[in-house]
Amino acid sequence: MQAEFINLEERARTAISLGESHFREFKSVFHGAPAQKQTRDSKSVCKDIAEALVAFANADGGELLVGVEDDGEITGIETAAAPYLALLEKAPTTHVHHRTPLPPVRKASLTLDGHSVLYFSVQKSTSFVHLTSDGRCVQRRDLETVPIPPEEIIFSRKEQQSRGYDRQFLDDATAGDLNTGELKPRRICRSRAEIAARGASSLRKRTEPLASATANPHHKSCGQRVALRSAIQRQVRPDRYRQYSRTDRTRLG
Repeated sequence: MQAEFINLEERARTAISLGESHFREFKSVFHGAPAQKQTRDSKSVCKDIAEALVAFANADGGELLVGVEDDGEITGIETAAAPYLALLEKAPTTHVHHRTPLPPVRKASLTLDGHSVLYFSVQKSTSFVHLTSDGRCVQRRDLETVPIPPEEIIFSRKEQQSRGYDRQFLDDATAGDLNTGELKPRRICRSRAEIAARGASSLRKRTEPLASATANPHHKSCGQRVALRSAIQRQVRPDRYRQYSRTDRTRLG
């Protein structure tokens, strides 16, 4: 446990030295001029914490350090009372929509340069499109947290899933799975060349040329591929979002 905290402190120091990015954000518990700083209201800090973590989860994951200024200066949170700090630690739950809970959030209280700092990290999510407790959908893009329609995140995830699917191999597929009656001669030659690039028909075949070139409903992969591409190509409209999310098993809530 001690070694874990030491490693986490080193990680936090490295994050501060690198500065804010697509994967890192700093939040201060103070506001006002340098010589007249006052502690911010706990509600606004909790809102900032939840918003940052939701944005990271809807993007590529990231780390949040509370008690650090935007320029990397460590100002800490030690002047805040215990109840105040307890509220901040609960923010990833209390200020995130209850129907779109975050993936497990790692959190710790660290001491850096004599100051107390709260550390949070969250992984990229694939289960939900996450919302803040007041129903806002945000995503991390470079150095900013920006509002984004939930359906745009769903569409992007499905595109990524499709590209990954195209790169997979089907060990039991053969050239005979191609329904050549549905293809033009030029496409038949190209598709056979692509899937047979590794030798005889019993060798491994790429799923993309096989699944997109074949209309053979008897091959076990064909139905899944057609359904997936149909879902991706479908125009997503806000008024059909709930139906779309159910069809593709991506839950908003």
